[in-house]
Amino acid sequence: MDEHLIPLLQQCKVLFLIDGLDELSPGTPSHSLVKDIINISKYSPGFTLVCTSRPETVQDFLAKLPDGYEVWDMEMKSVSHEQRIHFVMKHYNSFPDKGDKDPERLEYLMKHIGWKDYLGLPLNLLVLQDIYDMSLQALLQDRLTLSKQEEQKLICCCLGKGLPSKEVIPAFFNLQDTSDRLGHHQKYAAPHKSLQEFYGASAIVHKLVEDSHSANIRRMLHDPPPEQLRNLRNLLLHVAGLLCHPNTPLCAAAIQEVVDLLAETGVKRCGDWLSMLEDTEVNRTALDCVVRHITSDERKKVTITDSTITSARALLPLIPPNVVQIQLSRKESDVQGLIFEHHKYTELSLHHQYRHPDQATLCDSLLRAMPRSHLQMFMGHLSGAGTQLLQECRGLWWLRLAVCDQDAQEVLAAISAVHASLPQLYTLCESVTL
Repeated sequence: MDEHLIPLLQQCKVLFLIDGLDELSPGTPSHSLVKDIINISKYSPGFTLVCTSRPETVQDFLAKLPDGYEVWDMEMKSVSHEQRIHFVMKHYNSFPDKGDKDPERLEYLMKHIGWKDYLGLPLNLLVLQDIYDMSLQALLQDRLTLSKQEEQKLICCCLGKGLPSKEVIPAFFNLQDTSDRLGHHQKYAAPHKSLQEFYGASAIVHKLVEDSHSANIRRMLHDPPPEQLRNLRNLLLHVAGLLCHPNTPLCAAAIQEVVDLLAETGVKRCGDWLSMLEDTEVNRTALDCVVRHITSDERKKVTITDSTITSARALLPLIPPNVVQIQLSRKESDVQGLIFEHHKYTELSLHHQYRHPDQATLCDSLLRAMPRSHLQMFMGHLSGAGTQLLQECRGLWWLRLAVCDQDAQEVLAAISAVHASLPQLYTLCESVTL
């Protein structure tokens, strides 16, 4: 953070961070800024920080929040399902009855359709394949905008369906002003490249499902050279996700091809495959295809995080021996099913158990269940008996141990007893909770 911003920050009473929890994720452009704001603001009395985000990111945020904050977790809910039904029925009943009204049927449908499907209902009226195909071709030509010919084709498609093109096309594309030597123009463009990639992936999957014998993914991508294929990795990830969706008919050959293409784009690390499998709901066919691309390599550690637990449980028992690191932050993360004897576990970092130690967060059973001879890093909460297990971790060099006040004497005595068995120990931090 720029130094001139610090005095302004310290003068704040309330600071709103819109989608602030998302920006705190490593790798995002604003990661360092949000982290600095959180760390500096905790020293400002009377300061309130309001962050908005999706519900699933809250636990990650709370696990990373430094001490010194008093935390409130609030949830903002939309209009209730019952209120929406009441509003729609009242509006529907206000229409003149020409003999075709069926309020009972409408009310039945609204009660049995989840609210997330409401936005999907208008899309069922459209023939979307033209939009998907155009998005794919534009993506392969490295452009975000529609040509005039493509725009005219969409207009004709809407007219043929009796749909208003001025409403349909802007639902998928943004009208943008452009300038060139011929003057000013307006063109429809995809609102975001990732959305264009999703449209393109939908075009590919639709063709695969409709005609799996004559079409293949590489051909539909115009057999791109390696450098162009690498730029299409996100598109291929969308293809994998759509192919593995439970509602998509099984296309085993296509799943094998998309996994092979992803490997060609440079997806080599097991962590990247874990993320892909997590996004494809750990489809068994995709899992078997991924296993063929993973070899035993101690230089490429397998790192398991909160967002890849499910895929790790499915993948770890099937791959050859590898070095595994477990780094979890969420309170509700279930670490059971991640331990297999043929892997070397070098790190076990359980941030929530370390930051909020109590009898319910003891890591004794997990440490007892895992192979300990290769453990180098540990963060968590152990009892005295659990601490004694560390004497088998002769390669341990980094230890952050949480201790409850009632167990402090027992744990400290155990640390003193096992210390001589840890010749590599370089960092030791004990956090005692009163």
